[in-house]
Amino acid sequence: MFSIEPNELLRQIAEENDRRAFRNLYDIMHKSLYDFALAIVKLREPAEEITADVFIRLWERREKLEHGRIRSCRLYLFMCVKNASLNYLRDNKRPEQLDLDQVSLADWELETNPEELMITSEMAACLDRAIRELPVRCGIVFRLVKEEGLSYKEAAQLLDLSEKTIENQIAIALKKIRQAISFKIPASHS
Repeated sequence: MFSIEPNELLRQIAEENDRRAFRNLYDIMHKSLYDFALAIVKLREPAEEITADVFIRLWERREKLEHGRIRSCRLYLFMCVKNASLNYLRDNKRPEQLDLDQVSLADWELETNPEELMITSEMAACLDRAIRELPVRCGIVFRLVKEEGLSYKEAAQLLDLSEKTIENQIAIALKKIRQAISFKIPASHS
């Protein structure tokens, strides 16, 4: 859909005050950031406000951004959303939701494009179910690494986990997903 990477868009925003680059970055990242906020705060309106506020602050502070210090625009934006979401929970006296293990993935909808994945819509639905049925932390780690493209190091930093934990969570996720969809894949007869 977009050919310019978020890091390049961030550079254009910071160095050139480029409104089109800002709009493109918003278009690329908004849904993922909103879904991430929603998984933490569990309420649609605050999740939308958090996401909008992150983009507004990014634009307002664009001249102060030191692009070279931000190695990953995606990670930077996810960190901003995470911090804003946790601040929202703290400020609204909902500390019981601060534990990442308790965050619900029910509203963090999956965007599976069966054509892109070259699988049938039935397989896509099966894959979606398998991912939704993962333990919460495992599901969040899987989505950040496999769907959002964060590295293990970036996901570990974002979630305050070790890289080894991220690696283990991905291994668990892949094993559970394989088990869940393996019965749907017909055995090939050579």
